[in-house]
Amino acid sequence: MPALVEEGTLTKSGLLYEGNFHGWRVKVNAILKMHDLDRVVSDPLHYARNASKEHKAVEIITNHVSPALFKRVPVEKRRCPRLLWRSLKTLAKPFRLLDLPDEVRNRTCGFAVEDHTQYGQQPPPFARCSRKLRDEVRPLWVSYNYFHLSFDEDALLDYETFETHARTWFREFGAQNVKFLRHLKVSFEGTAPNGSPFSGSLNFTYSSRSGFKVSTAQSPFVGGGNKWTDRFRWDVFVADIREPMRGVEADRKMLGLQGESILLSLTSRSIVWVEEWRALLRAYELDGLY
Repeated sequence: MPALVEEGTLTKSGLLYEGNFHGWRVKVNAILKMHDLDRVVSDPLHYARNASKEHKAVEIITNHVSPALFKRVPVEKRRCPRLLWRSLKTLAKPFRLLDLPDEVRNRTCGFAVEDHTQYGQQPPPFARCSRKLRDEVRPLWVSYNYFHLSFDEDALLDYETFETHARTWFREFGAQNVKFLRHLKVSFEGTAPNGSPFSGSLNFTYSSRSGFKVSTAQSPFVGGGNKWTDRFRWDVFVADIREPMRGVEADRKMLGLQGESILLSLTSRSIVWVEEWRALLRAYELDGLY
C-alpha cells in the first residue's frame, strides 16, 4: 500500500477533496500519461494483467488524494485503479448544505450559530451565502444571541424620550428579527444625588416554556456608596416593576407574541420605567447616604 500524504496537507496543490474533482483529474491524468499509465483508468482491459503498472497507478492516484477523503474509499476498491478512480469521483462531489433535509440542516446551522453569541456580533458569514440560508439562519442566530440596550441619563428624562430611544434601537435591530429575540440585557445608567455614577442591569428574556420574564442581570453600583443599600434599593426597584411586567406577559399570551413581548415591555410601559427610575434616585437622596 502506498504511503498516504500526512494529515494537515489538504491545502497543498493537487490534493483531491470534495468539490475539485474535475481540476484534479486533469492534473493526475497528465502525471499518469508521463508514466505511460493514462489508459489504466480509461481502458479497463489494457493493463488488466499487469499488476506492477496497476500498483504504480494506484500509488500515483493515492498520493494526490486528501487523507480524509481516501479514508472514505471502501477497502476493496483501493487496490484497483479503475474502481479507486470511480469511487473518488463519487466521493469528491461537493457537499451542499441545502441538500440536507430541513430538520438536519436546521440542527447543523444551530450548532454553527452557538459560537456567535457576543454583543453586536454579525450573523455567521455562511448566512450570507444565499437568500434561503439567510432566511433560515437569521432566526436561529437572533434566538441564540444576547443583545444589549443601554439607557443613559438623558434617555430617562421623560416618557417620550425613553420610548423614542427604545423604538430607535429596535428599528435598527430590524423588525423582521424582533419575533425571534430571546435575550436582551438592558442597562440603566445615571447619576446619584452626590454626583457619583449609578448603573444597574436587567435581563429581559422570552421562552416558549416560561414566557416573558425580567430578572436582575448585574448588581447596581453607586460610586462611593453603601453596597448593601445599593442592592436593597435595586431589589425594591425590580419588585416594583414586576406587576407591570406581569401585565406584559398577559398581553403576550392574548396576542400570541414571542420576542415582540420584550419590545412591548419597554415601549408600552415607558411611564413605569421612568417613574420607577425617578423613585429609585429619590430613595437614594432620602437615605442621606449619597
